[in-house]
Amino acid sequence: MTTPDVGQTIRFPSSALMTVDSEDRWKDYNQALTDPANPAFRNPFDFQVQNNGFLSTGFFTRIAVTEVVMPWCPNINPKTSRINMQVVDGGVLSAPIVVSLGVQGFLTPHQIAAALQTAVRAVAPVSLGGFQIQYGLNNFPSFSYNISGGTASAISFAPLAVGSQAGIITPTTKQLFHLLGFTDQNLIPTSQNDGLSTYCQAIRYVDIIANDLTKFQGVADTSTQRSARESLCRVYLGGFVSALSPSDPDFAPIGTTPTIIYRNFTNPKQIQWITKQNINANLRFQVYDDAGELFSTDTPFGPDTTDNWSMTMLVSEN
Repeated sequence: MTTPDVGQTIRFPSSALMTVDSEDRWKDYNQALTDPANPAFRNPFDFQVQNNGFLSTGFFTRIAVTEVVMPWCPNINPKTSRINMQVVDGGVLSAPIVVSLGVQGFLTPHQIAAALQTAVRAVAPVSLGGFQIQYGLNNFPSFSYNISGGTASAISFAPLAVGSQAGIITPTTKQLFHLLGFTDQNLIPTSQNDGLSTYCQAIRYVDIIANDLTKFQGVADTSTQRSARESLCRVYLGGFVSALSPSDPDFAPIGTTPTIIYRNFTNPKQIQWITKQNINANLRFQVYDDAGELFSTDTPFGPDTTDNWSMTMLVSEN
């Protein structure tokens, strides 16, 4: 006689929600109106929770981020709106000239090309009325430029110098030069040139940091990025499928138009926690970009973005 199979009930461990909203850095809307310049709360990407006591108590052993909702930052911001240009006229190379797009916010590749073409023609020390730059030539997602007419014989582009713009430009800052897909070849003055493939995204992912929540994890996070940190999660800009070709004026990769990212992590990072430890309410949350730089809403040239973001975490017993 065979022994019948005996089923075993398997279920997920019990858990509790721990939710975070960057708008909660203010005690109430009145404080947000009367104390907007307070540096402790101004930046939604670097703030400390203002609650007293404990945010979570209980004998839990794991913390995991399950959801993130985050309005994505504009691709044309204080760091990606300017570029250096040099022009050859009569065999003489000009000093570097800072060219500004004159606008910040969300710009599609073709809008960037139009803004840069107008800006170059406006600030050139010699006649560059024939300067042209376009995106999507031969349906390839890159920028191509050329000069014709006037007295200029060649043009080149370069990043802004490190330390410029009141020090916001660092060696790891992604600038307009990089967003355009330009390389060392574009440093060479020529009558025509092009860049590499680009979808004009200023930031491709962000890391959400809360050191007080990752301090007990036994295995350190690692990354090819030199400024790797212990993180709660990494949020990628996501995939992009378009029915339009790059040569279409309406071609708009994700991140070049207003976008709200929603991520539901099917396989979240399980962060180890010590059961006897409560989670203090004064947690500090920070958001870093793909260059390892902290988001800021306080620069001399305007904010990266000021939108609030939200996150859901689960604390579980085992």
